[in-house]
Order: sequence, then C-alpha cells, then structure tokens
Amino acid sequence: KQWYQRRVRELKDTTEEKELLDSRLETLHKTLEESEKEKSGMHLSLTKLQKSSQSSQDKVSNLEGSMQSLEKKLAAYKEECSNLKQKLSAANTESSNARRERDVFEEKM
Repeated sequence: KQWYQRRVRELKDTTEEKELLDSRLETLHKTLEESEKEKSGMHLSLTKLQKSSQSSQDKVSNLEGSMQSLEKKLAAYKEECSNLKQKLSAANTESSNARRERDVFEEKM
C-alpha cells in the first residue's frame, strides 16, 4: 500500500511537472512567434530604409552633377564678362581717341 501511495504521489508530481513544462513550452512558442513577426517587421523597415537611403544618395549625386554643370556655366559667364569688359574698355579708349582727333581737327579748321 505504501508503494502504491508513493507511486501515486510520483505520478501526481510528474503530471504537475509536465503541465508546468507544457505551459512554459506554450509561452516560449508564443514568444517565438512574436519575435518572428517582429523580425519580419524589422526586416521590412530595413528594406524600406535602404531603398530610401539609395534614393537619397541618387538625389545627392544628381544635385552634385547639376552643381558642377552650373559651376562650369558660371565660369564661362565670368570669362565672357571679362572679355566684354576688355572690349568695352578698348571701345571707350578708341572713342576717346576719336574725339581727341576730332577736337584737334576742328581746332585746325
């Protein structure tokens, strides 16, 4: 009879332990599922960020190209402006010389 009672207690303890382990296993399984969903969401977010980052890098590259083009145009405009100033100075000098020649000619007449 003692053996039987001891065996019943052992089975009861084993059953309780099994139920605790089953409960723990179920909790861990739920936690694992939630972690997998979170991982999937993070992967999706990372992919979106990578695409956004690439798009931003492309925009920066385009802007850099546009800026270089504008700098070349600006340099060409500055050179053209310098040339025009020289031509204007030469024209002013020529005009001034022509007036002097006219004045001298008129004085002689």
